[in-house]
Amino acid sequence: MRNVLIVDLVNSLMPLSQGLLRASYIFKELNEIELLEWCNKEMNGYKDRENVPDYRIIQGLITTDIINGYTVLTNVNIPMNKDDENLKQISTIHNGNPICAIESYLETDTSTFTTQVPSNNYWVVQKYINGNIQNLRILTHKSAFENIIISAKKKLIDSLYNLSKENGNLNKYDIGKKKMKKNRLNITNNNVTFGDNTKITNSQVGNTNTKAEENTRNFFEKHPVLSSIIAALIVAIIFATKFWKEILDFFGK
Repeated sequence: MRNVLIVDLVNSLMPLSQGLLRASYIFKELNEIELLEWCNKEMNGYKDRENVPDYRIIQGLITTDIINGYTVLTNVNIPMNKDDENLKQISTIHNGNPICAIESYLETDTSTFTTQVPSNNYWVVQKYINGNIQNLRILTHKSAFENIIISAKKKLIDSLYNLSKENGNLNKYDIGKKKMKKNRLNITNNNVTFGDNTKITNSQVGNTNTKAEENTRNFFEKHPVLSSIIAALIVAIIFATKFWKEILDFFGK
C-alpha cells in the first residue's frame, strides 16, 4: 500500500502548508525532533532570518529612483558588482515567511515582490550613481518563491520516503488520511453492506422505486401504439374536465 501523504504531495492534491501540518503529526509520532522543528518553522515562519535554509535565500535586483537637479529617473536598475560584498549583501533576501504566506502571494497576479532597503544602507549604492537616491528597493521575481515551494516540498517528500523505509507504511500515523473503506456502501439483492461489514437484510433501499420506473419504461417501449392512444386519452380527459368545469361555473352564476 502506498503512503497516502506522499502520493497527495507528489500529485499536488493539497497545498504544501496542509501537507506540512499532516507530516508534523507523523514526525511527532516517530519522535523525529529535527524534522518536526523544520516542519514547524516552515509553517510558522523563521524568526532568525539569517539562518533560513539555502532554498529560502534569494538574490534580488536592486532598483531605485534618482533625483539629479530637476531630473527625476524612476526604476533605475543598479548593475551587480561581484567584487562588492556590501552590494551583494543588501540585494540578498533571506525569506522567512510562513509557507502559507508564500502560497497566498503566488495566487496573486503580481509578478514581482518588492523589499524596501533601509535608508542607512543607501551609501552602498550611492557611489555607483550620479544624483540622490530615493526609494531604494530589491525586486524579486515570482519564480523565486515558486522555487521555495518546490524545494520545501521535495525535502518533505524525501523525508517521508526515508521514514517509510525505516518504519514501514506511514498511513497509520497520518491522521489526515481518509478512511474510505468504512464509508463504502454496497447494495445487492435487497441487502445493504457497509465497509465495516455491517449488513441490513431485506432492505428496500434503491429497489422499489427503481423497479417500478423500469417496469413502466419497458411497457411504453414494448407498446408504442398503445402508449400513444393512452397519452391521447389522458389529454382528452384533461380538456373535457376543464370544459365541463367552466360550463358548470357559468350556470352556477
